[in-house]
Amino acid sequence: FRALTANSHQLRTEKLVSQVVAIQRKHAEALKKRMQHYPPPIPESNYERIFKLRAGWKVPATSNEASGIKTILVNNVEYSGFVQGPEQTRVHRGRWLVLSEAVDRSSYHSDLRTMMRGLKV
Repeated sequence: FRALTANSHQLRTEKLVSQVVAIQRKHAEALKKRMQHYPPPIPESNYERIFKLRAGWKVPATSNEASGIKTILVNNVEYSGFVQGPEQTRVHRGRWLVLSEAVDRSSYHSDLRTMMRGLKV
């Protein structure tokens, strides 16, 4: 019988992974909240909001793969790309936040750099 133990390098790596996962989850949840914001209705519009787009934002999983640690933020509502994605139509421009802009404005990369500076790996 042999006990399975983690050496100090493995423990440091596990600590790093858990910290990166925590930062990614925190930022994904914050981005989700930002993306769920609806702008005010267009004046004199008869469109009735059903908030399907808001409900579509999900942070389903974090995975640790060979290519890196990935936390995913998705919206599978069929028209989400036309409202808040890369195919945003002109009628939504300037009113709805686009996901890529929200990611660019987030503090994820600076928080990650700060965490990495504080680690002794």
